[in-house]
This record gives sequence, C-alpha cells and structure tokens, in this order.
Amino acid sequence: VPKKRTAADASMGDGSGGKRIEIGDDIPDEISQQDIKSMLDQADDVHIEVMNEAALKRMVLQFQRKIKYNQDMRIKHADEPDKYMKSEVDLDEQVTRFTQLATHPDLYGEFLKLDGLGPLVALLNHANTDVAVDVFQVINELTDPDVIAEVPEPDEFLKALFEAQLPTMTVDCLLRINEDQSEEDAQAVQNCLSMIENLADIDPLGTATQFSQVS
Repeated sequence: VPKKRTAADASMGDGSGGKRIEIGDDIPDEISQQDIKSMLDQADDVHIEVMNEAALKRMVLQFQRKIKYNQDMRIKHADEPDKYMKSEVDLDEQVTRFTQLATHPDLYGEFLKLDGLGPLVALLNHANTDVAVDVFQVINELTDPDVIAEVPEPDEFLKALFEAQLPTMTVDCLLRINEDQSEEDAQAVQNCLSMIENLADIDPLGTATQFSQVS
C-alpha cells in the first residue's frame, strides 16, 4: 500500500512555518496507471476555450475518438440503448463545439487537413437524429456567407463539403426527420434550409448542380 501524506504534511514545505494549505483528502505518493488513464479521459472532456491550430487538432482528435467509441458501444450493446446513450450525448456535445470554428475562418484550411469535415458531414446519417440536428446547426454556422468571405480559400472548403456528399446526406436526413414531431426537429429543418441558402449565396450554380443530382 503506497505511503500517504496528509494535507498537513503537504503544508510543511521547507520547514519555514508557512501558512497551512488546505487541499482536501490525503494524497497518495504514487498514482496508478488506471488513475492516469482516468485523468487523461477527463482531460479529453475539457471544453477548449482558446481556438488555435493546436486546440483545433485536439478538438478533432477528441471528435474522432468519440465517434469510434459511440460506434463500438452501439455494436456491443445493440439491444441496450441505455448502455450507449452516454456515448451518444458525449458525441453530440463534441459536435456542437465545432461552432467555435466559425469565429476563426483562418482555421478552415487546417480543419480540412485534419480530416474533420468529412466525419462531421457523415454524422448526418447517424441513427440518432438528435446528432444530425446539431450537425445541421454547425454546418449552417460554418457556411454563413459573412464568415466564408473571410476564409482564405473558400472554394476549397465548399469543394470539400460537396465531396463529403453533403447534398445526398442532407436529403436523406430530411426524409428521416418529422418537423411536426418536436421543436428540435423543426429547428433542424430550419437550419438545413438556412444552410442550403448559405451555399446558394456563396456558389449559386455549384449548389444548384450538386443538389439537383441527388436522386
């Protein structure tokens, strides 16, 4: 059993008689591998406030991990929704964090390099339409014409959206949503229509062509 030191011991420092610091329960001298893993997992859940290339990379990695974990949990507990619902909520929360990217149009190119856009669009096909609802919200904000106007290479971003099969995913998702069923679904339809309007404002011909090809 690892030797423990108390909060009082921790306050002794160099013996100079400094003020005692209250730090709660006894602290172990050693930390197990399980504790380290737990702390790392908790760190993944920390909301990223400052957006830069490093923060965006971390956000995309968290996103990819949560997609994989949710997929694994759905397969493992296919007949027990309660056991994978937590992973679904976590994934949904991670999706909404990408709205921060709309305030940093200079990072759109980096987002593409990190392969964050494709998986985001693909979630429109998620079995849980609540996730798809938030994807529409995020893409709607990311395609705001005022924001796109500040993106260094806007054509590359639009091209990536279409290559990710956004038009097809959008139509398929809309067919699964009943806007009369809930306020959330109704909002999803509004976000979707607003997103299409954004795309049409930015690239009228390209948007019309892409959506007209959806069968």
